[in-house]
This record gives sequence, structure tokens and C-alpha cells, in this order.
Amino acid sequence: ERLQEAESWVEENLALDPFDFVSGYEKVILAGGRGQERGKLKEKMRNFHENYLMAARDYAEFGAYEEAMGMLRECTCEQPMLRYYEAYYTAGSGGADVRVKELLAEAEDCCPDYCFPNKLEDIGVLSFAIDQGYIRRAACYLWNLFYDKLQWKEAVELWEASASADPDFAMVHRNLALAYYNKQHDGKKARGAMEKAP
Repeated sequence: ERLQEAESWVEENLALDPFDFVSGYEKVILAGGRGQERGKLKEKMRNFHENYLMAARDYAEFGAYEEAMGMLRECTCEQPMLRYYEAYYTAGSGGADVRVKELLAEAEDCCPDYCFPNKLEDIGVLSFAIDQGYIRRAACYLWNLFYDKLQWKEAVELWEASASADPDFAMVHRNLALAYYNKQHDGKKARGAMEKAP
């Protein structure tokens, strides 16, 4: 009876909003993960990582960490925030520390191209990664967010930590150069940072 009620709610939600990805994923779960429903959802979500992150955050808001992590794993593109969030939710659900560390290491090694965290929830997730000692890239992504939110002093501190942890990361040196020049009005430091960017 409860299963039928859940199915009814899901269908009603999808009738109102075919792009309700949480309801779409619930339909996959209710169908036992069968390929047909999963395929339909994947087609709607277009393997676009932001769609998966949005739905996972919705699940996590009401404590459904397993579903949140399952949603993140559905996305097959390589994108750092998918792994940072999965690590965060793994820790939140009492998952093994070794798995959390594996996920954080994967996130740090992901290609950084087009990774622009901009959600308030991203602050907590990236701060968690930094607290776990993963500052090479997590600090870089968090400072991007702070700089975007006009918190440039915090951004510079994080960029400098990232540059110290990963001196060959060109992006961090270029961003530091902008901050040194535009915010600290220090042309010498800006030039020094640019010279370190390969």
C-alpha cells in the first residue's frame, strides 16, 4: 500500500514537473533500478553534473544521504565537485574514513577545467575537504567562490595555501596575480605570481 502511494506521488510530481530529478530518481528506485527508467532519467539529465549536484543536495537536505550519493554516482563525467560532495555525504552518513579519503583524493586529481563552485552549500563541502587536509585543489575552488562573493581577503589566503600545496597549478598563480594587482595594488607580487604560472 505504501509502495503504491509512493508511486502515485512520484507520477503526480512528474506530471507537474517532468524535470523533477528527485522524483525521477525515485521512479528509478521504485522500478528496482531497471534500465528503462534509468535511461529516461539520464536522457533528461544530459549527464550534466550540475543537475546531479542539485538533486543530490535536495536529497541531503532531508537526510537521505544514500540516495544523494547514488544520484552523484549516476553522473559519468569527471568533475571535482561530484566527488567532494560524495565524500562529504559519505562522512555524514557514517561511512568509512578510508572511503572518504579515496573520494577526496579522486576529487583533488580531477581535471579542474570548468569547475566553478558558486552555491552556499559548496562552502561547507570544500571546507570539509580542507579540514581533512585536501588543500591542493579544494582551497583553490573555495577561494574562487569567496572571490566571486567579494571576500577577496579570504580568497587570497586560500589561494596562497593552494599555491604552496601545488606550486605547478597554473590557475592559482594567475588568480593570485589578479588579486595582488587589483586588490592589494602590488604590481611586484602580481608579476611574481604570473611568472610562476607555466
